[in-house]
Amino acid sequence: MAVTRGKTRAAKAKGGLVKQAMTLIALASSAFILLPAGRDIVSYKTSILPGEAETRPLMTMAHSSSRTGMWGIWGLNHCFVALLKVAAILAKDKE
Repeated sequence: MAVTRGKTRAAKAKGGLVKQAMTLIALASSAFILLPAGRDIVSYKTSILPGEAETRPLMTMAHSSSRTGMWGIWGLNHCFVALLKVAAILAKDKE
């Protein structure tokens, strides 16, 4: 078998397919965070993920004003981080 320079077409096609699949998985997982994070901003009392009914009371502040503020900032922070990850993926930023 002769040694060839660079990748063969099959290897390039396979690498492109894997890269595209990984990009879609990264976008989906980053965008999914917007669902519970947005819920934290709008209605922190609503449980939408498995196990939240049991764990949410452990993370909820006692005072109503601190509770609303904490969940709003928590959700907003997660939304910004998720949007930054989506922007980095779309910009093909590797750093």
